[in-house]
Amino acid sequence: MKVLDAVEQVLGESGEPLHIFEIHRRVVAANLWDSPGKTPDQTLHARIAVDIKKNPQTSRFQRTGRGIFALRKWDLPEYSHESARTETAQTVAPVLYLADVGKTPQTRRATRRKPIIEDSIFGDDDLDDTESTPPSPFLAFTDAAEKVLEQSPGKTAMHYQTITAEARRLGLINTQDQTPEATMYAQILTEIDRQHLQGDPPRFSKHGRGMVGLSAWEGAGLQSQITEHNLLISQQLQTKLDEMPRPDFENLIAALLVEMGFENVALDKRLSEEHLDLRGTLVIAGSVRIGMLVRVVRDKKDLSATIVQSLRGSLGTHEQGLVITTGGFGAAATQEAQRPNAVPVGLLEGERLVSLLMQYEVGVRQIPCTLYELKG
Repeated sequence: MKVLDAVEQVLGESGEPLHIFEIHRRVVAANLWDSPGKTPDQTLHARIAVDIKKNPQTSRFQRTGRGIFALRKWDLPEYSHESARTETAQTVAPVLYLADVGKTPQTRRATRRKPIIEDSIFGDDDLDDTESTPPSPFLAFTDAAEKVLEQSPGKTAMHYQTITAEARRLGLINTQDQTPEATMYAQILTEIDRQHLQGDPPRFSKHGRGMVGLSAWEGAGLQSQITEHNLLISQQLQTKLDEMPRPDFENLIAALLVEMGFENVALDKRLSEEHLDLRGTLVIAGSVRIGMLVRVVRDKKDLSATIVQSLRGSLGTHEQGLVITTGGFGAAATQEAQRPNAVPVGLLEGERLVSLLMQYEVGVRQIPCTLYELKG
């Protein structure tokens, strides 16, 4: 059977859009097609993508998501190349958050690498070398780990090295790292820590000695209770920020800035009812020093671009700015903060503020807990 006919049959039997990896798995399981290439799933992806490009109106297939395909006769919303480029830019572009300054590599949020598609996937005779590369279907390391663990027999934890090897075998990740296993484990641990700090239920659970499982397997166990408790504390802290007296709020924010690596933090003498201003010096690696004006607003509503514009007008020579709010930021404020040819302004919204307060133990305290399990 021709490869595209096999894809059509699999999609028709599923009745719903499928990711390219699932399409490949079903095609192979049904003995409909087998490629001699080293990356058959990538060859399959290329064949479908090229068919869609060559026959935009008459192809049997359409792309409905990143690496996801459906039958055109279902008349589902199309996933455009522009959407793919936008999503790729948002997904892989490394972003440095001000809050990440001073963290160790183990606790800094891992940056996703741009996936690489090998030229060999276009090695079949009926593919034109001039065709553009389709959007990569490769997954982030943590997403790939989740997919591998979901297939674990008996829902048993797996070693991170085994997870990495299986993810590569299934074509879920493609990396040029010399130590992909270490990258996999570091990103899993980073995500667990970040979600705990944010009060969110983590996807993964640690079982010691490099063993990792899915939290969903644990049900209403101790880890689930801890997560629920931390979520409750984060909500109470958010409420407390809105209600505490202004002097206490000022001291809390100043203490957080010091923990984040600021020196010489002082309250601006020009007080305002709408906000408070603190000035200080952010010290990076003990040698880079950046003068900062931090404007803090207690407001549950999303802030507009005006707050960013007014902050820029208050900046001193060589100063940079940061706006912190207990609420959020509107789209206009975000765009203004990133406006070209203007001093960039950092934005820190309420949920992230609470997360940082919990991370640096400002206004809260962390209670150590030792948990024992039987061997075997």
